[in-house]
Amino acid sequence: MKKKNRKIKLSNVLILLGVIIISLNVFFIVIIEPTLMSMKIEDIWNIDAKEIKANNQRIFESSDIQLEVLDTSEIKIDLNNQKVVGFISIPNVDLSLPILRGATSENLDISATTILENQVMGEGNYPIAGHRTIHPDTLFSPLSRVRKEDEIYLTDKDKIFIYKVESIRIVDPETIEVLDITENKVVTTLITCFGKKSEFRRVVVGVLIKTMEFSESDFEKYFKQ
Repeated sequence: MKKKNRKIKLSNVLILLGVIIISLNVFFIVIIEPTLMSMKIEDIWNIDAKEIKANNQRIFESSDIQLEVLDTSEIKIDLNNQKVVGFISIPNVDLSLPILRGATSENLDISATTILENQVMGEGNYPIAGHRTIHPDTLFSPLSRVRKEDEIYLTDKDKIFIYKVESIRIVDPETIEVLDITENKVVTTLITCFGKKSEFRRVVVGVLIKTMEFSESDFEKYFKQ
């Protein structure tokens, strides 16, 4: 009887430890991870248009884009101001991130990134890549909630560009034509992974509908969520 009681007690302890571990993981995902991301972004809000322009002239680094779902432990918070070339915001889904120059694995582990070396905000096609994470509000995870007609805001702190979502597609990773310039349209193309094994890509295309002069009040309104 005593041995049986000991086994029951041991199993209860193991169950309790399992519950504690799961609870701590959920707490980190739901509370700590978004807080760390917000703190990271807060550090670079004050970068100005002159710095962004200089960053766009730096050596371009890129690699084969391997988009995937990141675990919380894989997200980096060591953001380098010299890589920031703008900001993106989609207010309807609470997405607000700095845009880093070049889709390197290091940059993608931190934030959203540009894809092409010579892409220009507000001209042609301005593609942006980003990872999903296991948290629905981190990095490019909110793209799963974007709907047609939602507005996408981009800024280089010289201008603010407003795009309206025109299409949302699921494509193969090899569908590189999503990076092409669309005739008679100025667009931004947002790309993240899709599928249980990240075997597809979610592609959100927004068409430019308005360009505004940059102001700190509008930046506060549209980007600092």
